[in-house]
Amino acid sequence: MSSLSSSAWRAPSGCPEGLRYTLEKAVNAYPPEWLQEPTTGEIFSSMDEAHSRLIAFSLSQGFDVVISHSSQKPQPVTTFSCTHHGTKTKNWRKLPERVEKDEQGNIVGERKLNLTVVRQTGCPWACRVSYKNVGKRGSGERGYILTVKSVSHDNTHPLASNPLVYQRHRERLIEYQTIKAQAQAHRVSVLPYSLSRRVLDSVDSSGLSLTRKEYYRLKKLSTLNGKDDSTIEGLLYALNDAGFIHRCRVEDSFNDSSTIVSRKLI
Repeated sequence: MSSLSSSAWRAPSGCPEGLRYTLEKAVNAYPPEWLQEPTTGEIFSSMDEAHSRLIAFSLSQGFDVVISHSSQKPQPVTTFSCTHHGTKTKNWRKLPERVEKDEQGNIVGERKLNLTVVRQTGCPWACRVSYKNVGKRGSGERGYILTVKSVSHDNTHPLASNPLVYQRHRERLIEYQTIKAQAQAHRVSVLPYSLSRRVLDSVDSSGLSLTRKEYYRLKKLSTLNGKDDSTIEGLLYALNDAGFIHRCRVEDSFNDSSTIVSRKLI
């Protein structure tokens, strides 16, 4: 494992030790100037580049950014806000806040759990990126320009010493995607969460992991492909690398020409 240079970004003291290297590696992969506080007038070649710049800053600071408003007409304009913006959770499906039950106590409505956790705290942090002229008048040169609306969180929420508590930050990491693919193989193979966690912890050194809820939300049923290292081969690799003694039995299905058309690992 290579060490970081003395000038590289360092994780806060409150960051879990097992995640420190993974977090520092992710933050230092971005251009150093992107870790500085955003300023009005920054120019980008695309909206995606501007988004990445704000993601880099939020990751280094301990919060996350989301798109709170976007429009393409007459010109592309996107507002990026702290994930804690607003005052209440969006309820696109118009569900009631409480679970509805009949006289026997059976759930009769669409909501299965009461709305008890609200992430929104009214945080004012926001930046807007718009597509406009960036050169001299009449030059026709255009680009995506950042305008700072507010860089203060106004004490509406604490900054996380471990920004990977935000799901979207974890999802952006290659290490997390690798763990998720291997866990998907375990889920398809009906491994319980506890066993999957032990296997992945033994072969992964990133410090990342899926929660029990995230694991059981993975699709249990999916088409298996023996050449896909995120399914059968991923599971066998994990078992071998963890030192498990195991034996595989394969069931083949043949067509009328005695050609294998499907293969199932038992």
